[in-house]
Amino acid sequence: MTDFVRDAGLVPDQRVTTALLYGVRAGTREFRRANGVNDYDVAGFLHAYADLGRIEALRSPGVSGDTFDVLRDAIANRERRASFAVSNVGTVSSVSALEESADSLLRLEGVSTAAVFGLYEETIVISCRAEDVRTSAVNILDGAFDASETTGGNADAATARVPLGIFAQVDSRHAATLDSLIDASTRKALFTAFESS
Repeated sequence: MTDFVRDAGLVPDQRVTTALLYGVRAGTREFRRANGVNDYDVAGFLHAYADLGRIEALRSPGVSGDTFDVLRDAIANRERRASFAVSNVGTVSSVSALEESADSLLRLEGVSTAAVFGLYEETIVISCRAEDVRTSAVNILDGAFDASETTGGNADAATARVPLGIFAQVDSRHAATLDSLIDASTRKALFTAFESS
């Protein structure tokens, strides 16, 4: 998009350049995973027109109480093998809390790939993040779950959704057993996929 604007000789709108520069910075993880000289060149062009204060505000948003609780659970329930950390946070009210939790687990020393999963609207949602260029988040999720399930993302960040199906009908008397089965099977699938990636 930036190349089109630049090649047309247009003076770009500040809101557009701010969004594009934020996208480049987020997509390259602050240039730790840049895809070549073009990423730096594009960022240099956009930098002159973007609202840098707004970008900083986007990089450090406030955390809601619900998200903070999910972060707490992700840290408390984590399991680590080699450089891969996995955590189950139970039922969540938003998928974004899973994504933030996966990002937070990457801050642990020695962790370069992380996956956090939980239940959201009768679906197991798994958020995976990878910083190691040898590991792909989307490949881990594709390897862990049936290809017919919904998986989207890229090498850095991916999400999978596995519907509970008939298990969504389990009554409260058996909820603990279902939670235990989901935890064990999801962890096993993730660690197996990571080890074979």
